[in-house]
This record gives sequence, structure tokens and C-alpha cells, in this order.
Amino acid sequence: MNLCWTSISQRGSAVCGYGKVYNKILDTLENLNYPEPFIKEPAWNDLQIWYAPLFDYVTADFNQVCEKVLTYSMFESTIIPEGWADFINRFSGFLVPCQWCKDIFVNNGVKVPIDVLHHGVDPVEYPYIERSDSEYFTFLWQGASVKDRKGCDLVLEAYNKLKLKKSRLIIKATPLRTPRYYSQLYGITEIWDFYTHKQMIDLLSTVDMSINPSRGEGFGLIPLEHAATGIYSCATDFSGFKEYIDDIPQIGKINWHWSNVAYLGKKYGKDAAADFDHICHLMEWGYNNRDEVRRLGKEASQAIHERWTWNRPIEQMKVICKKYEG
Repeated sequence: MNLCWTSISQRGSAVCGYGKVYNKILDTLENLNYPEPFIKEPAWNDLQIWYAPLFDYVTADFNQVCEKVLTYSMFESTIIPEGWADFINRFSGFLVPCQWCKDIFVNNGVKVPIDVLHHGVDPVEYPYIERSDSEYFTFLWQGASVKDRKGCDLVLEAYNKLKLKKSRLIIKATPLRTPRYYSQLYGITEIWDFYTHKQMIDLLSTVDMSINPSRGEGFGLIPLEHAATGIYSCATDFSGFKEYIDDIPQIGKINWHWSNVAYLGKKYGKDAAADFDHICHLMEWGYNNRDEVRRLGKEASQAIHERWTWNRPIEQMKVICKKYEG
């Protein structure tokens, strides 16, 4: 069965996670010439995978070009928005980037078959980087916004509480709805700017440890990309993060509990509150154990380059496509 990979995301829209994933899977499909072959002008009896954030499903320009269509999306909390299940159940099947998402969608009324199609990392774009010795131990938080669900507030609070003398914290945000901004004060560097990939790699090469206390993720590429370069990455042991945390023990687990007030709002169920004291513990341990941090970072990088590349979802696609043959 031939495959048509489609999305409302377009080339050049890789600022967001959806655009990046669409482009990387498209590139990998084209480079591998898979499946027999991957095609852009399919026949009606071929299989179409449509990848999109379903918040846009009402107005999305969805062009059905195959009889069998699988939708592919995710959510970050325990109750999906109203109307999503009915929309998904119109199609032949549904794909999600982690088992946690699969369970959430099943619990929220999705009846069509659901399969897991992971995301990954390009080892060429995120190679292992040998860190040079520095007087300062550098922490990193990265996300779209310092006020989003990814927990920048917790990292800032922990850093200010610990007051580790020879350390610094880099906050890297993307000014999607705010002006560009740059500041450096009391060991904290805040960067709200659009970085080229080279700029981002140069920044990552200065980092020892990244802290990712997200309240919920459909997959969560950021700590995986950090770890691919040799950074000792820590992430909340919850939702989309959990799948690669469990597979790569060199990635640090941040403990969590259910949040009393869901970040996305009560109508979307529950999300995780990362344990603040555990974040402090991990940051202090990393600061005092730089050699161990570098060893773990190197081992994590090797594991990611072996097992979590974009070839991983392509191999999963092969299995999924066979289910819809005939």
C-alpha cells in the first residue's frame, strides 16, 4: 500500500513542534523512498496520514485524497476538547506520539484503532558535543513562552533559592506573542528571540544540564534534543516525556503530583505539577557532580542516536500501514 503524508503544516513552518515534525518525517520518507513508494499524488485506494493540531480541525484545509485516512495528533492533558472524539471517529484510524496519549484518547471516547507513531531526533542536526571546561556550571530551560506549561517559573524559583555560587541559568524562549527581549542579571540570562539552528547548537554547547518540569506533553522534543547533544537532561516523569525517559535511564526523572488546578483549565482535566523540592535536589546534585553529569549526558546521546532518530517512526509506519492493506 502506498502512503501519502499530508498536513496543514507547510515547509518553512518549523518554528513550532508540529511544523518540525511534519518536515522531518517528510524528509525521512523522501530519503528512504518508503513505502513502495511514498507518493505525493496517490490513488484513491492508497493510505493517507493527516497530521495536524486538532484545535484547528473546524477550519483546517483538509483535503482527503485517499479512501483510508489516519489522523495524527496529540493532547497534553487528561480530557480532550469537546468535539475531538467525534471528529477522529470519522476516519479509519488515529495516530498519537506516545502510549500516554493513546490511553487519554481511548478514555475520552475515541473508538477507531489507535497506534503510536513516535517523534525523534536527527543526529546530524543534534550531534554529541564535547563540553570544554568552564568555571561556571550552566543550567538551561527552553520553551515557547516563560509563562507556558513547561515550568519556567519552577526553574527560576529553584535557581534563586539554591544560590549556587559558580552557576548560571539560561532561559531560552521564542517571542511568539511578545516582543524580542534579552537580559542578563544575577547569573540569569533571558533570551526571547528566534534562533537559527546554528545559534541554538552554539548555545547548547555551553550547557551542562537542562531542566524540563513540564505540566504535560504530547511528546516533548526539547529534552530529547538537548540530551542528543550530551546535555544531562531532566524531565517530568509524566505524559509524553515518560516514554523516552523509561527507555533512556541517563535522562533524569523529575517527580510530580497531580495539580490542584490544571494549567489548561479544569475542563481539560488534570495535569502534573513537578515536585519543586526534587527539582532543587537534581540541580544541586548536578552542580556538585559535573563529571557524572557529563558521563550520563554522553551515554544518553549515544542511546538517542541509536534508538530515537526519525527512522524510528518510519519503521513504525511500516507496521501500521500493513494493518490497513486490502
